[in-house]
Amino acid sequence: MDVPDPPGRPLILGFTARSVNLSWTPSQDTHNSPISHYIIHIREGEDGHWDVDNGHATTNNSTQFTVDGLSPFTVYSFRVVAVNALGMSSPSKESYYMVTLRELPEGKPIFTAAHNASSTSLQLHWKPPSRSTIHGEFLGYKITLKPRDVPDARQDQIVRVTIKDPTGLPPPRPF
Repeated sequence: MDVPDPPGRPLILGFTARSVNLSWTPSQDTHNSPISHYIIHIREGEDGHWDVDNGHATTNNSTQFTVDGLSPFTVYSFRVVAVNALGMSSPSKESYYMVTLRELPEGKPIFTAAHNASSTSLQLHWKPPSRSTIHGEFLGYKITLKPRDVPDARQDQIVRVTIKDPTGLPPPRPF
């Protein structure tokens, strides 16, 4: 009797912005001790470290599992360890990299100043939202104007917007 052989490489069956559904083949040889459960390790980014301290354990020996709690628009890979009465196998080969889906940004810019530049223009200054709250590719800002004296009026069409110093904008993320 011995620890099991490693399971097969996890395959990604489906994913959302915050979860992934994985499947893998069981260990080829359990060495006469049945698999009790599996542990899924997660790696964030292509060069990240494997999070072995916070692995996701399956409740039984099922070879399919949904990992929750992921971050939107983030690169991940996964590997699986089989566990029997004698201990843990070596890790499987890692899954292929995947990128979770985007979500709407939850961060908002913080306005720091607004000035009338002329009778027909307004100059706005703001700090960009935190990069971790963008949840996707940064495409720009949408500015909506609303006159104070007309509560239900909105004007979403801006004729001209000039951003003179776009400091603090998150750079594009290559994949």
